[in-house]
Amino acid sequence: MIGLDDQRIATALGISESTLTLWKRKFPEFKAAIHAGKDIADAPVISSLYELTQRRTVRRARPMVVDKSVEIVEYDEAVEADLKAAQYWMACRHPEKWSLNKLRGGGDSESADEIARQEAAVRQMLDDVEARSVVALLGLTPSSKLAR
Repeated sequence: MIGLDDQRIATALGISESTLTLWKRKFPEFKAAIHAGKDIADAPVISSLYELTQRRTVRRARPMVVDKSVEIVEYDEAVEADLKAAQYWMACRHPEKWSLNKLRGGGDSESADEIARQEAAVRQMLDDVEARSVVALLGLTPSSKLAR
């Protein structure tokens, strides 16, 4: 039942959704088990969304003519971070600072300025994460000359 919403869980158990809600209130272990199943279902989605927020290199393959024959050639391609995915991630993690309404242009007259500010902040965050990742991969410490 991993990934099902409460209505589908209730249907699968042959009970009403209100009974399921009652059981979750009455039996904390039952509620915890349901939430654990939902967390398991959410994990790959969260991981995929997070991956979109990062600059990365992906391995690609395409057919090419080499010496009059077609061969599949593999190559690495740099993929930029998806800014909208990063904004969505931040809106979910820190809604007080990254309101989706503001990102969509709703709200006050300063929304365009706010979106520009948030886009710059996302870019800076991605640059900082990338820099820290490189430092960690190289085994450098913040005090080493190359890490500055």
